[in-house]
Amino acid sequence: MTNVDPNGNLFWLITLIVGAAIGGLITGTVNAVTTAINGGSFLDSIGSFVGGFFTGFALSGAAILGGMLAVGTIAVSAVSIITSLVAVTVGSFVFGIGSNLSESAIKGNTIDWGEALNEGGITLVQGLLNYGLGAVLGSAGLWESLRSGQGFGAHYQAAKEIMVMEIGKGGIRGLINGVMSYMGTNLWQMIARTFYRQIFTFPWNFLKP
Repeated sequence: MTNVDPNGNLFWLITLIVGAAIGGLITGTVNAVTTAINGGSFLDSIGSFVGGFFTGFALSGAAILGGMLAVGTIAVSAVSIITSLVAVTVGSFVFGIGSNLSESAIKGNTIDWGEALNEGGITLVQGLLNYGLGAVLGSAGLWESLRSGQGFGAHYQAAKEIMVMEIGKGGIRGLINGVMSYMGTNLWQMIARTFYRQIFTFPWNFLKP
């Protein structure tokens, strides 16, 4: 009996698991180091690592699934697309909840199911976004490492690309949050200043030759 995988199912499953695990390790490590730098205890850092691993695993897996469909590693069909979308939706939600609960438990914080469900919802949205971004990258020919026949180095390269994508999204998210925060704090003052300026300048604009 020989070990044959004519449909490539074993390859894409291993690629998915290894790539998602590497993405989880990278995310967890970044979270743990950030927690330690900010003065967190060793237990806090462990909690951040575990929570980050859950989140990173789900988001990296979602991106890889989208990329695999785009490059043809997984045969594109209505069934495969629907199945992968369901897997991403359910998996991201469950892993998001698991991230919150595990991190809270390790850090010794009180379990808040409302917060956990909220984290699950956020991770679900991010997972679907990553799925779409993975498909876009694959369609653009930027994720050839997900094709059949690639080795461990390709898995690592894909995981690095996912991490760069996440960092980029984090920067954009931070920029948007900063703009929204500034507008929320200063919007009324900006409107008021504009209104006052119009009151004082309108007569002059009206009377000047």
